[in-house]
Amino acid sequence: MTVAKVDDKSLTLTSAVANPALLYILPNPSLAIVEKAVVEANGGTTDESDAAEKYLNKTSAGSGPTGSTR
Repeated sequence: MTVAKVDDKSLTLTSAVANPALLYILPNPSLAIVEKAVVEANGGTTDESDAAEKYLNKTSAGSGPTGSTR
């Protein structure tokens, strides 16, 4: 599975093989799109030093950039 940014409001998920389970996997809250600045301010990183889990277990960091529309 790969994820590619299309633009500031879109991304594309691509799978090399069909995976019908994705319909059940993708709605999982742990896969939500979050506000990067909020996560980083609370210890979020993209490596092993990530420390945002405790914060995210209790608080929402949104669902994408502030001010975005669906």
